[in-house]
Amino acid sequence: MNAKTRSISVNLVLVLTVGLAIAGCGKNGDNEGNNTGKNLTFSESTAEGRIANMAWKYRSGRANIENDFDGNPIISFKLYSFEFTNPCNATVDGDFILGSAPNKVGEFYYQPVITPKVDKGTTLTFLTSSDNSLMNLVADEAKVRIDRIECATPGDIATCTKVVGAITGYHDSAKYGNSAISGTFEIPICASPF
Repeated sequence: MNAKTRSISVNLVLVLTVGLAIAGCGKNGDNEGNNTGKNLTFSESTAEGRIANMAWKYRSGRANIENDFDGNPIISFKLYSFEFTNPCNATVDGDFILGSAPNKVGEFYYQPVITPKVDKGTTLTFLTSSDNSLMNLVADEAKVRIDRIECATPGDIATCTKVVGAITGYHDSAKYGNSAISGTFEIPICASPF
């Protein structure tokens, strides 16, 4: 898969997962509103876990601010297990985390089912390379916490340079193995889209 095809695939995954988050509107898989998933707590150390049963630890990443399908600004981000001098120009052939959250400070919930507690614009996907193809493992349940968005001019997204937050989530798969992540991140907001 060449870099352009991979970029198109990643953008398609982001569009599809944002679409699922917008279409969904709930937290839980039952009709009672009871949490049927795993405990989602944020580790306050650097984000780490596993993707498709392989150890994974956050080293760098990038974000950009764009609009969702309804025109609301969201923060889209990628978290890498590789160090990059300039993550805004990075391309990755390996496992990474792709996610999004509303462009504001807060804690946001995601689950790819239609129930009343999903926060619009929130997604989390584990991406892994397997057999020379990119596998998209959409989280069964996740939370994204935005702690701080640094902007030179408050309210002007064109001047935003950094986002600080945390993620927690999981995807269980008999075919591709289990994926789970929890912890903090601090990444630049890049001018160019993914």
